[in-house]
Amino acid sequence: MQLMEIAWIQSHEVRGPLARLMGLIHIMECYQDNENHLKEFLKPILESAHELDAVIRKIVRKTEAMNN
Repeated sequence: MQLMEIAWIQSHEVRGPLARLMGLIHIMECYQDNENHLKEFLKPILESAHELDAVIRKIVRKTEAMNN
């Protein structure tokens, strides 16, 4: 049961922030000549990174629970 839950988390909760990061990086590539626009992307990138970190920590807790 926990393995299925971990797989669901990985396939749904990880994909959202990862897709946002990939999209933001693509947009940043288009604005690479304008530093002012690039700075606007830092906050959403950091938010997505924190969200990914939280999901990874959640997966780690679930896998540790499986081993106990």
